[in-house]
Amino acid sequence: MKATAGPLAVLREMRSAPMLTFLLCLVGMSLSTADQALFSFAIPGLQREYGIGLEFIGLMLSASFAAASVTVVLVGMLTDRIGRRKVFVVLLAASACCVGLHSIAGDITWLAILRVLGFALAAGLYPVANTLVIEAAPPRLRGIFAGFLQMGYPLGFFVGSLFAAPLLESFGWRAIFVPAFLVIPAAFLIGRYLPESSRFTETRAQVVARGATGDRNAKRQHIRRLFARDLRRKTTVCFSGSFLVSLAI
Repeated sequence: MKATAGPLAVLREMRSAPMLTFLLCLVGMSLSTADQALFSFAIPGLQREYGIGLEFIGLMLSASFAAASVTVVLVGMLTDRIGRRKVFVVLLAASACCVGLHSIAGDITWLAILRVLGFALAAGLYPVANTLVIEAAPPRLRGIFAGFLQMGYPLGFFVGSLFAAPLLESFGWRAIFVPAFLVIPAAFLIGRYLPESSRFTETRAQVVARGATGDRNAKRQHIRRLFARDLRRKTTVCFSGSFLVSLAI
């Protein structure tokens, strides 16, 4: 009979690449969430400066969510093509740049474009982070790693609120977006140490060996697999659960 692994065995499994991947993805998610949280602090200032109502703010938010629903699918396909680490870094840096540019947006049209683009890019970051962590984690600890990774959401809102309120009171709504520019170098620093998923590396090597035709066939089979008889119910339930949770939020 196989003995149950003790605390030391668990700690050994969490060392090295799995823990490093988890910590860096948690930092990246927290920074991205902090960036996105800034917009809510700026809404009163936006309304005063541009003379817009909550209807226009609601339209901006709706457009952001609509764009994000497309982005997450495209990002998922891109991670299977060029790797999780590269996409993670680019999304973190690009979304932070869009948020930082809020501070110098000349009119409400450009601000709305930057908001939609920044939110859509940030939305793609979260499934990439989840994938990196789950693929790096030891099989018996994947649930723990995935669960703790979700701390990035409340941590991000907490960090964002710490500096947004003082900056807003002292310098106005534009100033609260300036710190987002600091996330850009942080993104590339994270990318320097973030390990690529070994599962992606292995799968990509197999695809390269099969050639371009095998790559196209693999993509078609990958998408079709989600709706195969044995996965159709799970795919539908998971999509519906995610949809309803997001709707409630």
